[in-house]
Amino acid sequence: MSDWLSGACDALAREPALVRVALASVLGSAPRETGASMLVGMDSLHGSIGGGNLEFKACEIARAMLRQGMAWQVTSFPLGPALGQCCGGFVELWFERVAADQRAALARVDAARSGASESILATLAGTDRPPRRTLFAHGGTNGGFGDPVLDAWARAEAAAMRDEEPPVSARLARCEDWTLLLERLDVPHTPLYLFGAGHVGRALVRVLAGLPFEVSWLDGRDGVFPAMLPANVTAYPSPDPAALVRRAAPGACFLVLTHSHALDYEICREILARDSFCFAGLIGSHTKAARFAHRLARDGIAPERIGRLVCPIGIAGIAAKQPEAIAVAVAAQLLRLRERDWDEQAAHERGRQASGRTGALAEGGHAVPITVHATRGES
Repeated sequence: MSDWLSGACDALAREPALVRVALASVLGSAPRETGASMLVGMDSLHGSIGGGNLEFKACEIARAMLRQGMAWQVTSFPLGPALGQCCGGFVELWFERVAADQRAALARVDAARSGASESILATLAGTDRPPRRTLFAHGGTNGGFGDPVLDAWARAEAAAMRDEEPPVSARLARCEDWTLLLERLDVPHTPLYLFGAGHVGRALVRVLAGLPFEVSWLDGRDGVFPAMLPANVTAYPSPDPAALVRRAAPGACFLVLTHSHALDYEICREILARDSFCFAGLIGSHTKAARFAHRLARDGIAPERIGRLVCPIGIAGIAAKQPEAIAVAVAAQLLRLRERDWDEQAAHERGRQASGRTGALAEGGHAVPITVHATRGES
């Protein structure tokens, strides 16, 4: 699970104790990335560290710890020789028992990290010593363990973790009889404004649940939003979506898939008038893309801005038009761009490196580009 602190607080309201299992270090190939975490109860499982035999063995160990009252341990697994998994990598798993009487302390850490910058959770455990936790915030007041030597070591490890390229979500360190688990709690969520709560919009919200996007979902019609929403989605029954575009966070992503072409156009025009956005996607066909490009140029939108509007949306190679298929294709497109820090959007999404093509319309003797994918054909 991506947010084990909140998950543990919720689960410990119903269960007396759990064992948290975290993927603390990875060498080579593994089924999940460092920092992946799950909570194991005697009869429950929350989250995943990648499934397969590794997860099965981890659950066995965790439940044995619950039966025996063991506080913590770190266990190494060569995935090929020990577990018969074809990943072939080497992983270390952190096991830590958390009980209901720790719920308030976990909630305090969870609350403290919300106002911290570049927060790193440090959990320290020693031989015959139970784990203790503190929070290190970059540029702010740092916590500690009450021992100057251990504190200096932990802070140095946290600083080294911040400097790692590419960034890692977890880091395991050892010093004499002590083991230190560092975890980044500040993994950023990209703000995503999703316009339209029709079939595709609802399917996309389901796919985006648990992914690193903070979704603002907008639709002015009555009764279109489902009663239950994922934790990373907030619904806004707004009759004025253009005003919300103007107030959106800098560097946001936008997806436009309303029930009305006229409304789509109004929203797209507002998006392209902004100075800062990561991605602007419009559901539709090549014909719709060309018509919008013509109108946007006529309304004075600069050609380079028009060229950033992606239509149709979705990664190349998925031609299915079911709402669920479109949702998967779009979510994959956003994840790919996000993992590349959005720096390949211009080249990749305009067809220079992908199997799309760039269309253009003549407008006043100038070419008006718009991103056109040859793989989708929504109306």
